[in-house]
Amino acid sequence: MCIRDSPYTASTHTKVGTFSRDKTVLISSANISDPRQWNHSVVLQNADLYRQTSAWVDRLAAGKGMRYAKVATPGVVLHFYPGTVDPVLDAIRNADGRRITVQMSIWKGARGQAIADALVQAHRRGSPIAINTGEPWSDAVRKVAAAGIDVFDTLRATGGRAKAHDKLLVVGDEVYTGSTNWGAFPRRFSEVVAHISSAQLASQLLAYVDRTRVQAGGAPIFPAPSPQPLAVEPGAGSATATWSAAGPYDLSELLSFDVMLSGTGIDGGRVEIGRRSVAPLLTAAGVFDPAAPLQTTFDGLVCGEHVEVAVTPIGRQGAIGPAQT
Repeated sequence: MCIRDSPYTASTHTKVGTFSRDKTVLISSANISDPRQWNHSVVLQNADLYRQTSAWVDRLAAGKGMRYAKVATPGVVLHFYPGTVDPVLDAIRNADGRRITVQMSIWKGARGQAIADALVQAHRRGSPIAINTGEPWSDAVRKVAAAGIDVFDTLRATGGRAKAHDKLLVVGDEVYTGSTNWGAFPRRFSEVVAHISSAQLASQLLAYVDRTRVQAGGAPIFPAPSPQPLAVEPGAGSATATWSAAGPYDLSELLSFDVMLSGTGIDGGRVEIGRRSVAPLLTAAGVFDPAAPLQTTFDGLVCGEHVEVAVTPIGRQGAIGPAQT
């Protein structure tokens, strides 16, 4: 959409929509024109965010021009451009050893070089970094790769058939997404960068970036840990079960484990002796740690009695994987 008679904004590259029925704001990296791309969208449901964003869209559509504007609600900040504020660069410079994950389409120019320099410095300070790119390698991308940072070119890997078109940065639990490429800083066209503080969203987007690389033909960025087999250790009048959350199911659906202890009934069949619900352990980032050992103990058992333990992963709709027995 071209904005005529605007002193500040010549055109819009923003991918944002507002929906009045449920007061929703949609922020996306996707154009409508090309399906041969990886893209993602974030839906934010908040009446105040909807009101402020709708006012920005209306002002832009009216051709009144728009300087930098910040729209905020707890946990979410939307940066609308033109402007000189760069939350992406600031986030990388302040990573402080946290994991950094990038899925970015165009990455070049002076701003691209500045972001590349910040990533190299973050890498030297101990931040684990993984990057998926979507365009032929620029000087900025080459600089990052030369520093030993994990860089994967989705366009080259697919033989030019598809590419990552996302504009995504995840630093720890902080998500930076929107429409802005890491090229020329937006001074004459409109853009949006959403800064969302959410461990759950960060975890979901890390899984998406990982799937993108695998779908493009690469190896996983975050290899799944091997499941720890269920082990049952008998004690004096007790049984202790140990296992891990890793398994052949979607960890994002996992809520708890149902742990059932059974013994031999009078008729020789199995009878339930006890049952526990055990929640997976959380990492410092607030997401489940699939490799962390889980444990529960049943006391008050008869010494020498044969017992069995069954551990079943549970999601919102019930069991999400097979029981280990």
